[in-house]
Amino acid sequence: MNMSHKQETFCQHYLLTGSASDAYRYAYNTVNMKPESVHRKAHELMNNVKIRSRIHELQDSIKEKYEITMDGQISKYMNLLSTAEHQITDPKHKVDAMVKIMSRLDKISGLEHRSNQEKHGDIVIVIDEKDIGL
Repeated sequence: MNMSHKQETFCQHYLLTGSASDAYRYAYNTVNMKPESVHRKAHELMNNVKIRSRIHELQDSIKEKYEITMDGQISKYMNLLSTAEHQITDPKHKVDAMVKIMSRLDKISGLEHRSNQEKHGDIVIVIDEKDIGL
């Protein structure tokens, strides 16, 4: 796949950070650019078929090398969720940690792009106000 050194650097840094804008800042000279311009250029790169293909290729390579599976990742996040629930004593930190973990679970399961009703159906999460310091 023919791509410039800067494009390859962008792809590699995107995998490290998960942020297209950060990857663009790393790979390209953005000193005189406004944040909006960086974001727009990064978005354009992410819509480039060669860039997307290369990112998927690198992701597949990493998954294969380290034997990463969705089941394995979900299991690790579920363990983290249990640890956060039982071992973090500060209520605010506990809620923050659990929300972040649930957000990652939503992302890897593809639920982040669905409405809240689709994600959680009839499940109601009750948080006692005293548990979060209110």
